[in-house]
Amino acid sequence: MVADRAVTRRRVAVVSDDLTGALDAGLQLATCGLDTRVSLGLMPQPAADAMVFNTATRAAERGVALTRVRQAATMCTGRLVYKKLDSTLRGHVGPECVALRDALGYNVAVIAPAFVETGRTVEDGRLLVDGVPVHKTGLANDPQWPAHTADLVSIVRRGIDEPVALIGVDTVRSERPWLMRALNAVRLAVVETQNRDDLDRLAHAIAASDSAMLPCGSAGLAASWADAMRLEGEYHPIYTGSAGPVLLVSGSLNAATRSQLDTLRSARITWCELDPPASAQAAEDAGHMAAAALLAGDDVALTTSFGPSVSGVRSATIAGNLGRAAQLALSARPRLAGLVLTGGDTALEVGRALGITSLEIIAAIEPGIPGSLVADGPLAGLAVVTKAGGFGSPRALLAASEWIRHGATR
Repeated sequence: MVADRAVTRRRVAVVSDDLTGALDAGLQLATCGLDTRVSLGLMPQPAADAMVFNTATRAAERGVALTRVRQAATMCTGRLVYKKLDSTLRGHVGPECVALRDALGYNVAVIAPAFVETGRTVEDGRLLVDGVPVHKTGLANDPQWPAHTADLVSIVRRGIDEPVALIGVDTVRSERPWLMRALNAVRLAVVETQNRDDLDRLAHAIAASDSAMLPCGSAGLAASWADAMRLEGEYHPIYTGSAGPVLLVSGSLNAATRSQLDTLRSARITWCELDPPASAQAAEDAGHMAAAALLAGDDVALTTSFGPSVSGVRSATIAGNLGRAAQLALSARPRLAGLVLTGGDTALEVGRALGITSLEIIAAIEPGIPGSLVADGPLAGLAVVTKAGGFGSPRALLAASEWIRHGATR
């Protein structure tokens, strides 16, 4: 922080379509020193500097998704608003951005999904993951939103009937008035950004628009926007760690998560693996097995990540089974150090099963991977690390467990 920089204390709201996305966007605000609370649903946290809402609409029908987004908009009064998107643009991207833009009275929605630190960029109008067009990655087989194209405009136009303007990187890198003129000429813009400087340029143009533009993007744009808006606070809680075993629950089939789980194979950890279409009885059996291991002081990995992707089996069903198993695992009241939750649906269903309604973000484990504390309810104060399926280094899950125990990554 620059010592003589003028700081403006403003209150912020973030609207996200899934829980891990809500948390990784909220992390960008928490690292600015804002008291950041993430609701697992549409529950306001009025005392917080930053309220983050999970509409849980990525797997919802379009009509349901738009209703929830408009409901969230009614809770954003008096706050700066950011629309969080998946960095690979899964979900009802265009419809939700348009609905929030119109509900809040913004002139233009500006969409930039790039998250450079996790390999997501936009070049030549295409969405890339580690330099590969998104439809040529494992996301082509995503069970909910398979990537059929990398064309950014085509993805955003899915489900809407208004024009989508592509703002090229040359315009982004031009003088700010040129960029602002291009953005102000349209109602819905998608923007090429290839690096952190591009995101910073775009964020400063949005900030200079006097709130006429709704920023819509991943945690990458959120970080640049928070800096451009000079969102700074003095809330920096200290977490020193907790003793006991760690329960890791993973429902993601992403190859990155599978690799991260493989790094735990040599650790002292009890594996409780379920096939994605597991029966309720199988989930209960896994929960009881996990409970016994936790009571013995062992870490537990409760996961469906190594099972096949089964057609017709909804991710919410899989996540619900994992939530039930996690609930049973904690029913014997082991002395738990914390939770590690991978996958947005999994994090939501486990949270619901355990009676968690909101989380307070307090630390960054890795880019896009926050460490939080349960903010209320019977598990208040419990450490929780959440991770989107495609995020993180090969050691991300090890780093998460280390933070839970020691309060710092190494």
